[in-house]
Amino acid sequence: MGYFIERSLSVNSGFVPVGGVKPNTATFMDATVLLNTPYYYRIRPSNTTTGHLSNVSGVFTGVCTTMYTLKEGNWNDPSVWSCGRLPTQNDKVEINHTVTVPENYEAMASDLLFNASARLI
Repeated sequence: MGYFIERSLSVNSGFVPVGGVKPNTATFMDATVLLNTPYYYRIRPSNTTTGHLSNVSGVFTGVCTTMYTLKEGNWNDPSVWSCGRLPTQNDKVEINHTVTVPENYEAMASDLLFNASARLI
């Protein structure tokens, strides 16, 4: 017997299992969350489908403020960036690849750091 960990984007409904733990386990890591998203969790014993649910606990995933390039590409392509979004004027940015800033596009960052092989075009 153990416990199911259930997650939802709503405090009241939509809970789905995202993992499980053995009895007497005090921690659980959910590696499938997105940044800047509120999530709600509850725990359900594995030997019941409706009863003995825990109270709902909410968390907000952290804000990504230090970003780095994952691959070569255009500055305005979210898949180029480690946070899965475009940098803002509040982000520290590390360029590890060749990144192109498209014509008439205003790239933003609070700080820029370049590694030895990186280029900004």
